[in-house]
Amino acid sequence: MAEEVSRVAQRCEEAKLSLTLDLSHCELMSLPEAIFFLLKDTALQRVNLAHNAIKKLPNKFSTRFNTVTTLDLSHNKLTSLPENFNLLTQCTTLDLSSNQFSGFPDVLLTMPSMETLDCGHNLLTNVDTTRLTQAPALQQITLTGNPLNDDCKAILETIVRLKILL
Repeated sequence: MAEEVSRVAQRCEEAKLSLTLDLSHCELMSLPEAIFFLLKDTALQRVNLAHNAIKKLPNKFSTRFNTVTTLDLSHNKLTSLPENFNLLTQCTTLDLSSNQFSGFPDVLLTMPSMETLDCGHNLLTNVDTTRLTQAPALQQITLTGNPLNDDCKAILETIVRLKILL
């Protein structure tokens, strides 16, 4: 336990210079409150929280890390996102693959700068295709490895404005 705490603290210190917070493979079940304090004056550009066991992000994540352009939340246990997640207004690339989403997080479709979204290998059976095509900046979405229903797949295959990976 002490080793994991030390690793998180060290990586937060490194992030102050690199503007990249890499807490991947840290065995996190939630985000330690200390990271918000340690990085309160740091305008992070990249955050990697992949390969942990995070079940939920706190609301303050979106307000404290609102300068992030690239966010990797893959390989966790997320089932939902905070309602204010669209406050990540500069986020262009988001990886939510290999989580436990059973419903598509609609808040993603209101993110103004989101260009590339990976929602592969979740439990998604349906996506609001109308709203998907109205996402302001979205160019590519990955949905491979989801049990999408046949009607949804058929509609997704007709969308030409986006690169959709099924």
